[in-house]
Amino acid sequence: MPALGTFSKPSFLRIFEPSCVDQPQLTEEPGAHRIPNPVRGRTLSAAIKAAAREEAAAASIEWAAKEAPTRRLDVVPREQRLDYRAKTTLRMHYEQWMQASRESRIAAGTLAGASEEKIRNSLSWFERWTQPSNWPDDKPWGGLTLNRIDLETLQVAVDAAMSELSSNYVRNLWASLRIVVNDAVKRKVARKIEGLKFERSSKETVVLTEAEIETCYRSLSAFPVLQVAFVVGINTGLRPVDLFLLKWEDIRTSGAHPEIVMKSRKTSKLQGIPLHDVTLAHIQRLPRKSDYLFPGFSAPDTKEPEKSRAARTRNDITKKLYEQAGLDCSTGTVTKAGRTRKTFGRLYLPWQPCRPTCNERLERHKPGSGVFVLGHSLTMNSRSYRNPSEFVVSAVRSLPQPACFLEIMK
Repeated sequence: MPALGTFSKPSFLRIFEPSCVDQPQLTEEPGAHRIPNPVRGRTLSAAIKAAAREEAAAASIEWAAKEAPTRRLDVVPREQRLDYRAKTTLRMHYEQWMQASRESRIAAGTLAGASEEKIRNSLSWFERWTQPSNWPDDKPWGGLTLNRIDLETLQVAVDAAMSELSSNYVRNLWASLRIVVNDAVKRKVARKIEGLKFERSSKETVVLTEAEIETCYRSLSAFPVLQVAFVVGINTGLRPVDLFLLKWEDIRTSGAHPEIVMKSRKTSKLQGIPLHDVTLAHIQRLPRKSDYLFPGFSAPDTKEPEKSRAARTRNDITKKLYEQAGLDCSTGTVTKAGRTRKTFGRLYLPWQPCRPTCNERLERHKPGSGVFVLGHSLTMNSRSYRNPSEFVVSAVRSLPQPACFLEIMK
């Protein structure tokens, strides 16, 4: 084979010129392919990568020296800033300084087209939640001017949005809005915003009472399959997306105790969930006509099964049955201080309460066992999810059952 020094090399390989390195010929002898490296004992590949990084860094510095002066961000002149802050809203700032640039980047394919829509959506959200309650109805609201936007103002808007929207959605809105805010900060016309909190209200978590559990169970009697799903959800704490995608092969009864072994849709972790005898008895009520325990109530082949038509139909059926039993699944609006916002009944999301209810019941029964359901513990890793401790197994297997669940055992 040709010696190393005979190849045409890029500049960062000059440290390996024949004058610097003795060039052994590659042979078939064991270990002969390992080439000595004179650079601080590093392997050949590490030395090459380090030299390449150094050359790239030098090229970057050279480019910055030439291009940076022409690419410097324009700022609002000092003498105009006070007036600019007092008269300009975030939307006006975006349209004046950012919109044209971003649209050209979208046209060039260097920026996703959806980002423009996200920013406009976030601006509309901000304007809605910062409108004063006494603002005249016949006068359009253009939003707060830059001199009135600070951490306190944004926190009020976030808290108001969190009362209606999910925390993840509000975070996404702020991520888009922050692009505009940061641009205004760089142009010296807005304050830097740090420390914004996205705390979920305790009202978002619904834990069913014993009376509500019985009411829900009996209201589903017209749909025995949903009734069984309710029992499984209450006793295992499975998320709705995992509950309605359970397969018969996930039910294991041959081990030391019956259990569900499945891969969580959200975390992609393999989970082993102990089953109470009552839960197993209810599962055995189901007809085995499909690979799935609850066929037709979810869409396994879709990317987001809980947003499918089958899942929406299932939720509509459940809410209708709950409402007939006197449970609150309604939506509405409430007007307070001139501002109208949507309201949601306690069981507007009919299958969500199963998970926190399971956690709460286990914690009351054996404190410390409920973390297995929600996974909110430093000790909950992929191993303990698959192989729960004897403490968790004992807690699940001995959990007192509602009287209505036991009726089928007689």
